[in-house]
Amino acid sequence: MNKLFYVFLFVAAMAVSCTGGKGSREVSGADSTYMWENVRMYYIQEPELALRMLDTAEMRGVMTADEANLRRGLIYYDNKAIQDFDKAISYTKLVLNSTQLSGDSAHYIQALSQLVSILRMNRESFPEAIQYCMEGAQRAHSMGDLRKEADFYFEVGFMMEKTQY
Repeated sequence: MNKLFYVFLFVAAMAVSCTGGKGSREVSGADSTYMWENVRMYYIQEPELALRMLDTAEMRGVMTADEANLRRGLIYYDNKAIQDFDKAISYTKLVLNSTQLSGDSAHYIQALSQLVSILRMNRESFPEAIQYCMEGAQRAHSMGDLRKEADFYFEVGFMMEKTQY
């Protein structure tokens, strides 16, 4: 009887150590695998995988559609293998035209900044980029973000200087 108790105790200890003391757990809808911190590791080396992960994150509710679209725009802008400025611009503009995003939010300012970065890659897009810079500077000023306001004004000056030559 005493030996049976020790065998049972050993088996129970092994079962607890194999499951980490948590027992069986179900995967929740908000799986951390699909958080941007993890997707970001793949967006340069494996952009298609990163895009699929963003789709899954949006579908599972880990990211809002605006967050996922902003990241998609970044991948299409920043990755040389699948670089497509038109897709990057359209995804970023989806975020700016979203009804769920407040014009005075940090995400909106981030989307404006990303759009300016994409547009300044093409000299013909400078006038449009300058308009978005001015909007970004005004919104950053109203939010009290002087650093971001200065960044937008710097971009305006940079593009205006380039158009003179």
